[in-house]
Amino acid sequence: MHSDGPKSESFWKSVPGLLTGIAAVLTALATVIGTLYGVGVIKIGKTTEPSSPPPPTSTSVYRPSYYQQAPGNSAPKGDRAAINLVYSGDPYGCLVNLTVQVGDQAASPTSDHYHMRGVATGVQTYGIQGTIECQNTGKCNASGQGTVNVVDGAVYDLAWKNREVNYCTVTLQ
Repeated sequence: MHSDGPKSESFWKSVPGLLTGIAAVLTALATVIGTLYGVGVIKIGKTTEPSSPPPPTSTSVYRPSYYQQAPGNSAPKGDRAAINLVYSGDPYGCLVNLTVQVGDQAASPTSDHYHMRGVATGVQTYGIQGTIECQNTGKCNASGQGTVNVVDGAVYDLAWKNREVNYCTVTLQ
Protein backbone atom coordinates (compact mmCIF):
# COMPACT_ATOMS: atom_id res chain seq x y z
CA MET A 1 0.00 0.00 0.00
CA HIS A 2 1.00 3.48 -0.58
CA SER A 3 1.61 5.86 2.36
CA ASP A 4 1.11 9.60 2.21
CA GLY A 5 3.46 10.35 5.15
CA PRO A 6 5.56 13.49 5.46
CA LYS A 7 7.64 14.16 2.39
CA SER A 8 11.34 14.74 2.91
CA GLU A 9 12.61 17.99 1.50
CA SER A 10 15.97 18.32 -0.33
CA PHE A 11 18.90 19.17 1.95
CA TRP A 12 19.73 22.22 -0.18
CA LYS A 13 16.27 23.67 0.39
CA SER A 14 16.60 23.47 4.17
CA VAL A 15 18.11 26.24 6.32
CA PRO A 16 21.26 24.19 7.16
CA GLY A 17 21.72 23.33 3.46
CA LEU A 18 21.27 26.94 2.39
CA LEU A 19 23.82 28.12 4.97
CA THR A 20 26.28 25.42 3.87
CA GLY A 21 25.95 26.49 0.23
CA ILE A 22 26.48 30.19 1.06
CA ALA A 23 29.54 29.35 3.19
CA ALA A 24 31.05 27.29 0.33
CA VAL A 25 30.56 30.12 -2.19
CA LEU A 26 32.05 32.74 0.19
CA THR A 27 35.05 30.49 0.94
CA ALA A 28 35.74 29.96 -2.77
CA LEU A 29 35.41 33.69 -3.48
CA ALA A 30 37.77 34.62 -0.61
CA THR A 31 40.32 32.07 -1.85
CA VAL A 32 40.28 33.50 -5.38
CA ILE A 33 40.59 37.10 -4.13
CA GLY A 34 43.39 36.17 -1.72
CA THR A 35 45.31 34.39 -4.47
CA LEU A 36 44.94 37.30 -6.91
CA TYR A 37 46.06 39.74 -4.19
CA GLY A 38 49.03 37.53 -3.29
CA VAL A 39 50.38 37.47 -6.85
CA GLY A 40 49.83 41.22 -7.30
CA VAL A 41 46.90 41.19 -9.74
CA ILE A 42 44.66 42.97 -7.21
CA LYS A 43 46.02 45.91 -5.22
CA ILE A 44 44.08 46.99 -2.15
CA GLY A 45 44.71 50.26 -0.32
CA LYS A 46 47.53 52.68 -1.00
CA THR A 47 50.43 50.25 -1.08
CA THR A 48 53.16 51.40 -3.43
CA GLU A 49 54.94 48.08 -3.71
CA PRO A 50 53.98 44.44 -3.20
CA SER A 51 55.03 42.46 -0.21
CA SER A 52 58.56 41.41 -0.96
CA PRO A 53 61.73 40.34 0.71
CA PRO A 54 63.55 43.27 2.25
CA PRO A 55 66.76 44.35 0.59
CA PRO A 56 69.80 42.57 1.90
CA THR A 57 71.62 44.37 4.64
CA SER A 58 75.15 45.02 3.71
CA THR A 59 78.24 46.04 5.54
CA SER A 60 81.50 47.10 4.07
CA VAL A 61 84.98 47.07 5.39
CA TYR A 62 86.01 50.28 3.71
CA ARG A 63 83.99 53.16 2.40
CA PRO A 64 85.61 55.74 0.14
CA SER A 65 83.41 58.62 1.40
CA TYR A 66 86.30 60.91 2.37
CA TYR A 67 87.59 60.65 -1.21
CA GLN A 68 84.39 62.09 -2.66
CA GLN A 69 84.87 64.38 -5.62
CA ALA A 70 82.33 66.62 -7.24
CA PRO A 71 80.49 64.95 -10.16
CA GLY A 72 82.34 65.49 -13.41
CA ASN A 73 85.75 65.70 -11.73
CA SER A 74 86.94 62.21 -12.48
CA ALA A 75 90.58 61.23 -12.30
CA PRO A 76 92.87 61.69 -15.32
CA LYS A 77 92.79 58.94 -17.94
CA GLY A 78 95.15 56.13 -17.18
CA ASP A 79 94.42 56.08 -13.43
CA ARG A 80 92.93 52.64 -12.84
CA ALA A 81 91.72 50.85 -9.73
CA ALA A 82 90.96 47.36 -8.53
CA ILE A 83 87.67 47.34 -6.63
CA ASN A 84 85.68 44.70 -4.78
CA LEU A 85 82.01 44.05 -5.54
CA VAL A 86 80.28 42.36 -2.59
CA TYR A 87 76.84 40.77 -2.37
CA SER A 88 76.21 40.08 1.30
CA GLY A 89 73.29 37.80 0.54
CA ASP A 90 69.81 37.74 1.96
CA PRO A 91 67.71 35.47 4.17
CA TYR A 92 65.85 34.05 1.14
CA GLY A 93 68.81 32.36 -0.56
CA CYS A 94 68.45 34.38 -3.76
CA LEU A 95 70.84 33.92 -6.66
CA VAL A 96 72.00 37.01 -8.52
CA ASN A 97 72.95 36.83 -12.18
CA LEU A 98 74.06 40.37 -12.98
CA THR A 99 76.32 42.24 -15.35
CA VAL A 100 77.88 45.30 -13.71
CA GLN A 101 79.46 48.09 -15.74
CA VAL A 102 81.49 50.76 -13.93
CA GLY A 103 82.89 53.40 -16.25
CA ASP A 104 84.28 51.55 -19.28
CA GLN A 105 84.72 48.19 -17.49
CA ALA A 106 82.06 45.46 -17.33
CA ALA A 107 81.96 42.24 -15.33
CA SER A 108 79.56 39.45 -14.46
CA PRO A 109 80.42 38.60 -10.84
CA THR A 110 80.77 34.85 -10.28
CA SER A 111 80.87 34.94 -6.49
CA ASP A 112 79.61 37.00 -3.54
CA HIS A 113 83.01 38.75 -3.34
CA TYR A 114 84.24 39.70 -6.79
CA HIS A 115 87.49 41.52 -7.61
CA MET A 116 87.09 43.89 -10.57
CA ARG A 117 90.30 45.29 -12.11
CA GLY A 118 91.06 48.16 -14.47
CA VAL A 119 88.25 50.48 -13.38
CA ALA A 120 88.86 54.18 -13.99
CA THR A 121 89.23 56.10 -10.72
CA GLY A 122 87.10 59.07 -9.69
CA VAL A 123 83.37 59.55 -10.11
CA GLN A 124 82.10 57.00 -12.64
CA THR A 125 78.66 56.05 -13.88
CA TYR A 126 77.53 52.48 -13.35
CA GLY A 127 74.84 50.30 -14.86
CA ILE A 128 73.58 46.94 -13.66
CA GLN A 129 71.41 44.47 -15.64
CA GLY A 130 70.34 40.88 -15.07
CA THR A 131 68.06 38.71 -12.98
CA ILE A 132 67.60 37.79 -9.33
CA GLU A 133 66.02 34.42 -8.60
CA CYS A 134 64.72 33.49 -5.16
CA GLN A 135 63.72 29.93 -4.37
CA ASN A 136 60.50 30.83 -2.53
CA THR A 137 59.58 34.23 -3.94
CA GLY A 138 60.31 33.89 -7.66
CA LYS A 139 62.41 35.68 -10.25
CA CYS A 140 62.69 39.33 -11.18
CA ASN A 141 64.36 41.31 -13.93
CA ALA A 142 66.88 43.58 -12.25
CA SER A 143 68.44 46.86 -13.32
CA GLY A 144 69.92 49.98 -11.86
CA GLN A 145 72.21 52.90 -12.61
CA GLY A 146 73.92 55.75 -10.86
CA THR A 147 77.33 57.15 -10.01
CA VAL A 148 80.02 55.93 -7.66
CA ASN A 149 83.37 57.38 -6.64
CA VAL A 150 85.95 54.72 -7.57
CA VAL A 151 88.93 54.41 -5.26
CA ASP A 152 91.56 51.67 -5.52
CA GLY A 153 90.92 48.85 -3.04
CA ALA A 154 87.43 50.05 -2.06
CA VAL A 155 84.50 47.71 -1.36
CA TYR A 156 81.16 48.42 -3.06
CA ASP A 157 78.01 46.59 -2.01
CA LEU A 158 75.43 45.29 -4.47
CA ALA A 159 71.99 45.79 -2.93
CA TRP A 160 68.59 45.08 -4.48
CA LYS A 161 64.95 45.76 -3.72
CA ASN A 162 61.77 44.39 -5.25
CA ARG A 163 59.89 47.37 -6.75
CA GLU A 164 56.93 45.65 -8.42
CA VAL A 165 55.94 42.23 -9.66
CA ASN A 166 58.90 40.73 -11.57
CA TYR A 167 61.01 43.92 -11.34
CA CYS A 168 63.87 44.72 -8.95
CA THR A 169 66.19 47.68 -8.69
CA VAL A 170 69.87 47.18 -7.96
CA THR A 171 72.30 49.73 -6.58
CA LEU A 172 76.02 49.90 -6.06
CA GLN A 173 76.81 51.51 -2.71
